[in-house]
Amino acid sequence: MTIAVSADAATKAAPAAKRRRGEGRWDYIVFVAPLLLLILLVFDLPLLTTALWSFSHPETGALTTGNYVEFVDAGYFLKIIWRTALVAIEVTLLCALLGYPLAYWISKLPPNRQMLM
Repeated sequence: MTIAVSADAATKAAPAAKRRRGEGRWDYIVFVAPLLLLILLVFDLPLLTTALWSFSHPETGALTTGNYVEFVDAGYFLKIIWRTALVAIEVTLLCALLGYPLAYWISKLPPNRQMLM
């Protein structure tokens, strides 16, 4: 009887000792790996491809910074970027001016009406 108890206690103590040493940390990589692969294929690979295209010459494919020099030299690109930044700032301010008072009003409602709002 004491042998069975000690063997049972040893099997229960083994996972705890394994966790203490840090050996069980990689057990969950099986669950995370498909998601990481999906993110790599769907998001990262197209971004890296676009970045590579931005540094390549359109006809020859050789690596160059000429595209960026042309971008900085052309004034109309800067005009478009400035206009885009202004629109982004205006929209951010408008959302803050509308959103914060609305959130404050909702926070003062009874809990059942808060869920509805």
